[in-house]
Amino acid sequence: MHDVTYTTFSWGPLLLKTHIGETVCNEILEIAKNSTLDSRANLASVIKNVKTLDTKDSNIIFEKLHSYFMCFLDTQRKYLQDNSTMPEQIQYGNMWINFQEAGEFNPPHRHSMDLSFIVCLDMPSEVIEENKSYTGLSSGPGAISFHYGEMDKIQLHSHQFLPLKGDMFLFPSTLRHTVFPFQSNATRITLSGNIGYIYNKENTQ
Repeated sequence: MHDVTYTTFSWGPLLLKTHIGETVCNEILEIAKNSTLDSRANLASVIKNVKTLDTKDSNIIFEKLHSYFMCFLDTQRKYLQDNSTMPEQIQYGNMWINFQEAGEFNPPHRHSMDLSFIVCLDMPSEVIEENKSYTGLSSGPGAISFHYGEMDKIQLHSHQFLPLKGDMFLFPSTLRHTVFPFQSNATRITLSGNIGYIYNKENTQ
């Protein structure tokens, strides 16, 4: 072992992965399946069935997930080691549901507002098995990939996951991400949304 004294530093955005539990996940999934408002025109996805929720249903889901948003803010304070840059409150933004079928995908994109989240409401076993049998350099069918900065062989520039039912990701809205297509005859369902930050007057000066 080299006799070297050193300090390492966190770098890049905070990406938080958690799990919302089966009960809450099923409650949200039931609301999502009853959505009827087409949201494709407002999104980058190459997915035919993308729905948004009315204000009442959106607020119900936002409240169910509120503790996870606050967890992200608490973790972000520790990550940045600076409370002065963090908001005092949050405001709920838009929310939509992706019903992804075979051959569909989400190209690399970013979101609006400040904080974004993705919840996997249903990951079919067919897609899981397809991903297991995949051979290649990407994260494979049905997976999600987050990217920050430029590709470099000596730098970590991406995190990739095959999300399972109930998995939730929270991240700054500017963090680029993409979802890969699959070929299985199944429907991968995810909930996505955005949160805005409200700062006190001292933090906005």
